[in-house]
Amino acid sequence: MINQFIDEVISCGVDAIIPANLEKKWFDTILDASTEYLKTISSEKEINPETFLNHEKGLLLMAAVTELIQFRYDYPAHFQISSIPEDTLYDIVSSYSIAVLMEDARRTEKIKLPEINKENILEKDKIAEIEKSAPELTGFLFNKIKN
Repeated sequence: MINQFIDEVISCGVDAIIPANLEKKWFDTILDASTEYLKTISSEKEINPETFLNHEKGLLLMAAVTELIQFRYDYPAHFQISSIPEDTLYDIVSSYSIAVLMEDARRTEKIKLPEINKENILEKDKIAEIEKSAPELTGFLFNKIKN
């Protein structure tokens, strides 16, 4: 599945990875991976996010995030993801995952949200600002992660 994702989405460039631009098949796949990742890191059990990110769903998230990191922070095409501090990487994956859930809220609940784009998708302050602007979003996100 990872190879197909790379061929059909990643190869189309950074705009293709933005949740609003994903076709339904890939959006649903990334939504599932994002939800599971956020459940993993918010679990009361001490689960290392790295364990999740090294499995198929996590690899899909890592492929998307790697492309966004290259664009956003002007990393070279073949940089080593291991050069990014773990906590920073987990924050970036969390921001992308929350952005995916926000897009789900926009699609399924018709919650009006400001646009998330390639410039702001990895900015956790921007994601938090968007969440504060739509109080109904907090409940939606909580229910997605806790169920």
